Amino acid sequence: IDMGYHYGAELTQSVRVPAPYMPLFVRADGDDANNGRSSATAWRSLRTAGMRAVAGSTVIVAPGRYVETG
Repeated sequence: IDMGYHYGAELTQSVRVPAPYMPLFVRADGDDANNGRSSATAWRSLRTAGMRAVAGSTVIVAPGRYVETG
């Protein structure tokens, strides 16, 4: 970040930085108490991933059977 003053800069100028790639993991043998940030700490349910993911997240779902309940 450069917070210095720059001659010729307009107040309307902005910088667009893409959100970092942040994968979240779901495995049938995971645990919803985990943080979902790696395959080793994957969540168990698709619902948990959907509730905890934020805009720009990528949810990686491992093969398996997922029985979701309401």
